[in-house]
Amino acid sequence: MVAKIREDIKDVEFYKDKFEEIIRKAGTRPIVSIAGIGGYQEGKSTTLCGLTGNLGYEVGHGRKETTKGVYADGPYDIDYFYERFGINPSETNIFNKSEDFKPVVYFFDIEGYGGSQHSLDDQENKRLYKKLCSPFAGISSVFFILSTTTIHLNDVDTIIEALNINKL
Repeated sequence: MVAKIREDIKDVEFYKDKFEEIIRKAGTRPIVSIAGIGGYQEGKSTTLCGLTGNLGYEVGHGRKETTKGVYADGPYDIDYFYERFGINPSETNIFNKSEDFKPVVYFFDIEGYGGSQHSLDDQENKRLYKKLCSPFAGISSVFFILSTTTIHLNDVDTIIEALNINKL
């Protein structure tokens, strides 16, 4: 875990040392990072589990909030994904066979919004969610949003607020 919402102080706690320890594993290689955001129980952890093959993701069942905080998973060598998904690297090799230029991939599994695990006050939950996920969405090369097919206007507002990084 690299960040979590602390109910006792109604604020977000970032574990900078843990984050740096995980990122240092990349060495000098380029980093591609991917973050998943969306409502609770929308399938973010399940999607990341499917992409990475890492069965260590805590996957929920039902309507209870499962992931609490932000977890960093990686590094994965880009060649792992070529093999995992049957991609011929010679067709897409832009790294000139240099290990120094081959990126490693990290994934940020971010807890979902819309639950009541932190506060019964919707505005307080939005504030905490924004503070929790904005840094990770901001540093990610790619982020994906998972939502039900009938996305609500309130969900769109929450996502936009969370990604409005310059107003933290």
